[in-house]
Amino acid sequence: MAEPSLRGDECPLLGNETFNDASLLSALEMNGYWEQARCWAKKLGASGESRWKSAANHVTEMQAEAMVAEWKEFLWDIPEERVALWSHCQTLFIRYSFPGIAGWTILPKNAEAVEKDISARELHEILLLALQWLSGMTTLSNPVYPPHLLREIETRVWLLAVESEALVKNEGDDSLISPTREPGAGKSSDLMDRTASIVAKMDNHMNGLKLKSSERNDR
Repeated sequence: MAEPSLRGDECPLLGNETFNDASLLSALEMNGYWEQARCWAKKLGASGESRWKSAANHVTEMQAEAMVAEWKEFLWDIPEERVALWSHCQTLFIRYSFPGIAGWTILPKNAEAVEKDISARELHEILLLALQWLSGMTTLSNPVYPPHLLREIETRVWLLAVESEALVKNEGDDSLISPTREPGAGKSSDLMDRTASIVAKMDNHMNGLKLKSSERNDR
């Protein structure tokens, strides 16, 4: 089934090598041909074979991981670029309807890997984004993490917010622009209020889902 049209000017790095279905997908991903890889993954998924069911999501995951790796290599020393990276990841996941559990475990994983290299404020923003996705708030869907794990992330977010605000007051550092800042939000002195607002919206979302579930069960 390997696609012969993915050659020539469109994907020159593939050369004239012969590929099977799986190796072609891997080659497209490894060489950064993301749109071609995604189209090929969708064709494989349409075949009905169970092994290709999540192929398109795998492409999105590899693209996000490649984006993180590129940022680390070339832009990691620029705080504003590091902050922008997580926003780009969010845009990518929304665009391709990436599952919350798969997409936003990427963020905590990378947050843990680079925790010593980034500020408390940046780590707060990463985990706050992850919390919104894993709770289903961003996609208006059911949570993809159990409540006790969501509360663990929320606790970490609150502790980082307190630490960040204390650092801002001591150092006067408000240079980073938050990727999760809501319209009308103020500077870092409002970090606690913004965190509280997002957590409240998350709680409302989850409570609303519970209420709908209860109403269905009562019928």
